[in-house]
Amino acid sequence: MLPKNIAPVLKMWNKKPLLLVILAGLFFRLLAVVFSKGFGMFDDHFLVVEVAQSWLDKAQYNSWLPQVGHPEIKPPGFSYFYPGLIYLLFKFLAFLGITNPQEKMFFVRLLHALYSLITIYCGYEIALKLKGEKVAKQVGLLLALFWIFPFMSVRNLVEMTCIPPLMLATWLVAKNEKEKKWAYFLAGIILGIGFNIRFQTIFFVGGFGLALLLQRKIIATILVGVGFLLCAGLFQGICDDVIWHQPFANLKGYVVYNIQNAGGYYTAPWYNYLLLMLGILIPPISLFLVFGFFKNFKKQLLLFLPSFLFLVFHSYFPNKQER
Repeated sequence: MLPKNIAPVLKMWNKKPLLLVILAGLFFRLLAVVFSKGFGMFDDHFLVVEVAQSWLDKAQYNSWLPQVGHPEIKPPGFSYFYPGLIYLLFKFLAFLGITNPQEKMFFVRLLHALYSLITIYCGYEIALKLKGEKVAKQVGLLLALFWIFPFMSVRNLVEMTCIPPLMLATWLVAKNEKEKKWAYFLAGIILGIGFNIRFQTIFFVGGFGLALLLQRKIIATILVGVGFLLCAGLFQGICDDVIWHQPFANLKGYVVYNIQNAGGYYTAPWYNYLLLMLGILIPPISLFLVFGFFKNFKKQLLLFLPSFLFLVFHSYFPNKQER
């Protein structure tokens, strides 16, 4: 006999596992919303929140915007997309009369927690389609409850915030059995959103397109590319042209800065990130994930190539910052 309070949970686990997984993920993310105050990393605050608040205060934070009489100020090399969204949120909260920093950051964490549920949903659905309900349940539980995800999901890090669009685009294409053209185009737009949040996702996008090409889906590849260029190109081009009078100014600045500082900051051997992932994902789970990642990769190119190319580039690049 099972305790009465456990029976409904098991019933839901058998009949509506996705709902239970999302509710479990939401519960622990809400705990992080309440108790995970402050910032975990320098970038968590000073590359997003501080920037957005300075714009609201009409201040010039860290030379992120041009100044009259200061031609030496150059584009910072960061996308304005994500800080811009936080700025709009802060502006809306100010309109409502909410100006206390702790209250404002509560809403920021709450929105990030809700937004991160996209990752859980898409991960479950992708696994369900490719491997069935048993695997989908395992994937869903890992994405919902695995120790690092609830905490990191409420952080203001581009490294985390770019993940839901990448997952959503992958899900749109993975489930598109009828080869609907709009799905590929929409996936490209969503990949563009991920790129606007974090420039490094261009390697994920490249792997995404390469996977479709290797599957001989030429039209699909073109549609994804057009959608991506429209979203990423238009925002980066128009936004930087309006602010800096040169399109793609921040993207150029980002590339130049990283080339010039490839050997700066923290450098480590090519296998540094492999060891990091094996440790942070905790053995033996991490070993299972690595083994599964390379097993039957030819059959799952759409899942394998984007992440693999992203990992290969960052393993090759000398600079090995923690994220």
